[in-house]
Amino acid sequence: MFARQANPRYASGPFKIISGKMVPARRSAGGVCVATRHPEIFAYAADTAWMPCGPRATPCPQPSFYHTSVDRFFQRPAEHLTKSGTADDLRNILCMLSFATGVDFSHYRHDTLARGMARRMALQRIGNFGDYVRRLRETPDELTALFDEMLIPVTRFFREPGAFEALKEKVFPRIMPDTSGRNPVRVWVPGCSTGQEAYSIAICLLEYLEENGRSASLRIFGTDVSDSAIARARAGRYQEDTVAYVSPGRRDRFFVRAEGGWEISQAVRSLCVFARHDVTRDPSFSSVDLISCRNLLIYFGHDLHRQVLSMFHGALKSGGFLLLGASESIGEFPELFSAVVREHRIYARRPEISALGRIQKARRRRGA
Repeated sequence: MFARQANPRYASGPFKIISGKMVPARRSAGGVCVATRHPEIFAYAADTAWMPCGPRATPCPQPSFYHTSVDRFFQRPAEHLTKSGTADDLRNILCMLSFATGVDFSHYRHDTLARGMARRMALQRIGNFGDYVRRLRETPDELTALFDEMLIPVTRFFREPGAFEALKEKVFPRIMPDTSGRNPVRVWVPGCSTGQEAYSIAICLLEYLEENGRSASLRIFGTDVSDSAIARARAGRYQEDTVAYVSPGRRDRFFVRAEGGWEISQAVRSLCVFARHDVTRDPSFSSVDLISCRNLLIYFGHDLHRQVLSMFHGALKSGGFLLLGASESIGEFPELFSAVVREHRIYARRPEISALGRIQKARRRRGA
C-alpha cells in the first residue's frame, strides 16, 4: 500500500508495501513497479507465469480527485450523514484513508461508505463529520479501525457447499492438465480476507485429485488489501467456531490441533500463497484457470464493478472460469462470460471479444 510520513508505521513515501517489503513507487506517467524479488512471489514467477501484467495504477489520488465522487454521494445522501457534516468533511476522510492505506474508496458503493462511517462515529459517540475528522487526525488507531470497518470481512470455510460440489463436477475436470501434471493449475482468490476461501478450494482440489486418481501441481493465490487479514491467512490458525463449518472428516484430514483451535495442515498451506494486492488498482495476474471472487464486487460502484470484471477476463486463460457470490453477477458483460452453473454463479471466459472492446461498446450504448 502507499504510505505517507503521517503514518508512523512507514517511512515517508510514497512506497509500495508488499507483505512488509518496501519498494519505491514511481509517480511518473507510465511508471511500472514490479516486485519480482519478493520472497513469496518470485519463487513462482519464473515457472508459473504468476508475474503481474499490465500497466501499474497511479499512486494515491490528489484530494481534488474526490470532488466528483463526493458530489455524487451527496446527490443520494444518507440522511443521518448529511445532517452531521459537509462534503468537504467527507472528502477529508476519503483522502486520509487513501493516503494512509493506499486504497481508493471513491468508487465504492456510497451506502457502504455511509454505513461504515456511521458505525464508527456511533461507537466513538461522535455526532458530526467535522469532529470525526479531528478524531481521525489525532488518533491513527481510529483510522485503522475505519479502514477495517469499510472492508467488511465476510467469509467462512466452504460457504455455499453446493458451489464447491459444482466446481468438482463442472470446473475441475476442465482445468486439470494432461496426465504428466507438468502444467500447474492456477487459482486466484481476490478479496480472500483471512484465507478460508482459498484453503477451501485447495482442499477441494486435493479431494478431487484423490477421488479421480490424478495428480497435478496446484497454486492457489489469495490476495486482499488488508495486511492484518493476510497475516492471519498465512498463519492458517482458526478458532473452534470458525472451523465448525468444516465436516469432521475434512477437519481430521486437513487440520491439526493448535492452541485455542485448529491449524491448516502443511499439505494444504504449502499450496497457498497470500499477498497484499488491491484488485482495483494493482496489476492483474495472468494465466489463471479459476478466479473465485465472492462478495467483493457487491461493494463496488458500477464503474469499478465493470473495471474489475474486465481485469478478470484478461487474467483468465482461454476457457478459464469465474466464481462469484450469491448477490453478484456478470452484469452487462454477457460477451465476456457465459454461464456454466447459473445457480452457483459459475461462468466461463469467452474468447470472442476483448475486454476493452466490450467496455467501449457498453459506453457507446449508454451514451458515455
